[in-house]
Amino acid sequence: MIDKDLLATLKKHIQDIDGTDFEVPSKVGNKIVSFGEDMKSANEFIGALQVLSIALKKCINKAHLVDGAENLDVLKENTVLSIREIISNCSFMGNALFDASLCIELGSESVEFSISTPESFLEKYDFESIVGYFEDKQEEIKQNLALISGKISGDMAMDSSSHNAYAHSIDAVFNRVKI
Repeated sequence: MIDKDLLATLKKHIQDIDGTDFEVPSKVGNKIVSFGEDMKSANEFIGALQVLSIALKKCINKAHLVDGAENLDVLKENTVLSIREIISNCSFMGNALFDASLCIELGSESVEFSISTPESFLEKYDFESIVGYFEDKQEEIKQNLALISGKISGDMAMDSSSHNAYAHSIDAVFNRVKI
């Protein structure tokens, strides 16, 4: 009740200021999760990316099960349900990670990552496109982790060779995670 009164008062004052009508958006499409500039925030951002990476790997593995399998119709439906369940359960610190934009400020630079649920691919059982999309997002996560690693370690001017070295070290971390 109090929120409605505050909103009504806010609408009244904003309308009085510029003479325009004020509308509160009914639904926000993509949620933005912004992290701060300190080390804790960097760790949280990295954690969110790692959770997403694991979820993407699980989805890719599920999509690969369809290739060469018998009784494809039932398997396709079950695979789509499994992928949707992984996507809906993918969260970090209470924030859903799919259909969200993650961002962090690192000095003067901003690192952003967003991922959408591939609904059109899921509806068409287009597992090849799903795998391609998720693999592209996996690569984007690796690049963001390499960039963050470089910023944290103080290597502000990363050239391509140091970027590749960071990417390889990140690959080593991902290869140790068993799914």
